[in-house]
Amino acid sequence: MLTDFVKSIPPEKETMKAELAVEREKLANASMKIKVAKLPVMVIFEGWGSAGKGSVIASVIKNIDPRFFEVATTNAEPTEEEKRKPFLYRYFIEIPEAGKFKFFDTCWMQEVTDGVIDGTLSDKDYERRINSINTTERQLTDNG
Repeated sequence: MLTDFVKSIPPEKETMKAELAVEREKLANASMKIKVAKLPVMVIFEGWGSAGKGSVIASVIKNIDPRFFEVATTNAEPTEEEKRKPFLYRYFIEIPEAGKFKFFDTCWMQEVTDGVIDGTLSDKDYERRINSINTTERQLTDNG
């Protein structure tokens, strides 16, 4: 409940800027190791619309060599063509190639959540999609 919310004093702006710079450098170094190891990396940002995911992504990628990453965005509503294909199709085509990052501004879970909230997703379709997501995430993890 909101009454249980723990308030804390936020760090000073300068402290946060310094910490962010350190973390950006760590990510830049990690991106080089990922390139050498030829690992595909998906980084998924989920949240409410207009919550600032795009701004956070822009901040995070600031120090990464642009040759080693892409940003993927998907429309909230699948196109008519996408609706004729498997649920996860539009995300499959965005899987990064070996040695690159792909930052996702929302992903498959948002689509499922929206369907549940809007009442446009039946219980059967919900179960089917959750099973597909679990299987896909397991395959992505198992296959590098």
